[in-house]
Amino acid sequence: MSKVIVEEQPTPQRDDYWELVVRCVTDVEKGGRLSTATPYSVTFSDDRASCTEVEGVPFAIDLLIDRIESYGKEWDLLNAGMTAKILVLGDASAIPARTYLVG
Repeated sequence: MSKVIVEEQPTPQRDDYWELVVRCVTDVEKGGRLSTATPYSVTFSDDRASCTEVEGVPFAIDLLIDRIESYGKEWDLLNAGMTAKILVLGDASAIPARTYLVG
């Protein structure tokens, strides 16, 4: 299972491709599929010493990871904790920034 956090609003590319800036929660593999999107928000305490994450309503997506770019090169597998730009095939128009994608 792959899990990433979308950091910025997805950007449309050519045809049915979208570019997403993500942070990998788990290892992510080229050719993998992402099937569920869960938006979230973060609220900080008044003194900013703590925060609370509130998950929104999950919704179905169908995205195929076609390309992974990070640190100036292309990857077939990216490890948890790394950030990347991924090119996905499918419709990412409904995905806001600060969203977990799982597949």
